[in-house]
Amino acid sequence: MNGKITYHQQVSYCGKQRCRKCREGIGHGPYWYAYSTENGRTTRTYIGKNLPPDLQVLLESPSPPDNLEPVALRIRTLGQFQLERQSNQEWQTVTDAVWQHQRVRALLACLLSNPGRKLGREQVMDALWPDADIETASSRLDRTVYSLRQLLEPGRCRCIRGLA
Repeated sequence: MNGKITYHQQVSYCGKQRCRKCREGIGHGPYWYAYSTENGRTTRTYIGKNLPPDLQVLLESPSPPDNLEPVALRIRTLGQFQLERQSNQEWQTVTDAVWQHQRVRALLACLLSNPGRKLGREQVMDALWPDADIETASSRLDRTVYSLRQLLEPGRCRCIRGLA
């Protein structure tokens, strides 16, 4: 991905105890961020609530439809924790780099262990990072949710891909 910049719109959470928006899970924003990877290191740059006009044109212009067919996933929780994706008629083990991150696996396991229930941000942060302060845990959760969404729903991100 060297030389490319990807733009994503995300909601941010300040993690302050008195913040009603964060306490209720609403968060702030959404805000636009630019992501670029150079030599294996990804950097995130804040853009603002609105994209610059030239990038907004790219977002509004018609683009060829992505492959938006539903993706079948299979999650194995007995034995080795494993994620599989159906490709044609075969199941293939997911080997994406994101799946190798312990935080992503831990978040998915936490969500799977609470079927039929909503988990609040604080509950997830306390379960996954009980010793971390609220700001650190909130930041980790934001990044981990983003990574998990990219893994489970790669075609559903609202983003613009551009060249540097």
